[in-house]
Amino acid sequence: MAKEWRKEHGMNTKLLSTVVILIAVMLGVHGSSWALNVGLQWDANTEADLAGYKVYYKTDSSTLSYDGVGAVEGVSPIDVHNLTTATISGLDPSLSYTFAVTAYNTNGVESVYSDTVYVPESQAPTVSITSPTNSSNVSGTISVSISAADNVGVTRVEYYVNNVLQATDTVSPYVFSWDTLSVSPGVYTLSARAYDTAGNIGQSGNISVTVMNDVTAPAVAISSPSTGATVSGAVTVTASATDNVGVSRVEFYESGILRAAVNSAPYSYSWNTTAVSNGTYTLYAKAYDNTGNSAQSANVSVTVNNADTTVPTVTINPVTSPTTATSQILSGTANDNTALASVTVQIGTGTPVAAERYGTVWSYTVSGLVMGTNNITIKATDSSGNSSTTTTAIIVENIQSTSLTVSDALLALQIAVGTVTMTNDQKSRLDVAPVINGVSVPNGKVDTGDAIVILSNVVGKIAL
Repeated sequence: MAKEWRKEHGMNTKLLSTVVILIAVMLGVHGSSWALNVGLQWDANTEADLAGYKVYYKTDSSTLSYDGVGAVEGVSPIDVHNLTTATISGLDPSLSYTFAVTAYNTNGVESVYSDTVYVPESQAPTVSITSPTNSSNVSGTISVSISAADNVGVTRVEYYVNNVLQATDTVSPYVFSWDTLSVSPGVYTLSARAYDTAGNIGQSGNISVTVMNDVTAPAVAISSPSTGATVSGAVTVTASATDNVGVSRVEFYESGILRAAVNSAPYSYSWNTTAVSNGTYTLYAKAYDNTGNSAQSANVSVTVNNADTTVPTVTINPVTSPTTATSQILSGTANDNTALASVTVQIGTGTPVAAERYGTVWSYTVSGLVMGTNNITIKATDSSGNSSTTTTAIIVENIQSTSLTVSDALLALQIAVGTVTMTNDQKSRLDVAPVINGVSVPNGKVDTGDAIVILSNVVGKIAL
């Protein structure tokens, strides 16, 4: 409650209105414990019957007026007699305190409270670096983890490298990213500071780390084959690779395509050149070290020249046989892994004749077929001289031995309209159309055209 002088004593309270000096210090006691000592000083009261002064204190959490406890000097109020200074010691640094002073006379009457003095809590936050650990080696980008706590609340944490502020974080968890590639290799000191709402500052212990970044790329070269070489079959591609720390992997490339990866010396692999076409190829290697540095070798240009031993493939479409025609159009396909040089058609032991080619399709019209069996050979040859053949036979029957009749024309018509199922013998005898330039060129089927040609032959208009 408020204190005031009784007027009949005439005590002047003016000089009690201001506390002149306030000192708050942290003193270590009992090892790891800390206590708050508050030094107070005020102007003296000059009244003749002044007997002394009393110091009042309380914590902010108290709902009562100046009911402070815990000071070495005792509970509130503390009588300091006629001194104008006082040290209130042993207070809890985690609490905030308010102080006031009163004067009292020889009759025990006290003045009102002086101006109050507020001392905020003075317990600094605890802060430490939890990662990396002291004396560790670091490289690349690392995470610096900091632990901070306070009795009231941490407002921010600062992270330092060699006492230079790097970053600030206001929200837990306090994790900072440090790119050690941005500094030179060597020893660095990491530290942190934590601040609370009262402005108290906690300082971490120092963490010493050694930055050991490897920025030297490996040296790598293709040692075999040599540039300009002509190769074939299975070729051993060899590379040499060195590094100041250590080579972790060597990759081999052929014209930009990764062909092999080797993790230890000797660095080589077998290249099957028969799996690629003949031509010019570019070889190079890439080497990597344990920290991810890499280097690429110079290009080596080689020529693949493998002998072509693959024969072409050749087919012939079904022919019309037996037949009465002495000519027929033949066709089929021919393919090769490189390039075809020719497709020829040979009848019996006659001279092979080149067929016409349209991409992979060939065709040829044979003529002058003789009575009986005509053996036909189709031969495909590629640019390397490899060749393959396929054969067929066309049997030519002499229709003049049995003259066609009106009955044959009627039978052909019945077959054409589907009322009679044709036999092979009937097909051989009745398939005579079309007639081109006076020559019967059977087309492999019996239709109304064959019936007309047969009738024309019977009446003497067409000779077969």
